Amino acid sequence: MFKEQIEVGAKLLDEKLGPVWLERQNLEILDLGHACNCIIGQVYECKSGNDYCISLDTFFPDQDIFLASYDHGFSTPDDDFEELTEEWKDYIEERREQS
Repeated sequence: MFKEQIEVGAKLLDEKLGPVWLERQNLEILDLGHACNCIIGQVYECKSGNDYCISLDTFFPDQDIFLASYDHGFSTPDDDFEELTEEWKDYIEERREQS
């Protein structure tokens, strides 16, 4: 359901951060519906929702961060965060196995 967006988001993370983003993901707490436990929140060790928005601004300057977040698999317009989280977990596990 979110495969294409996740691949776009992972490519952006790879380009901007290299492998560190993948290493910082704790799949036990990964939750795309929670700013500090989502992909970007874990990368930047977010302490509040405000940290999350600041982090998004670094990825998407001069863009609507909500639309860009959806396009990159970091959010969903229909609040299906459980499915999005599960798909990211699967993606991350596959990437880790390939390393």
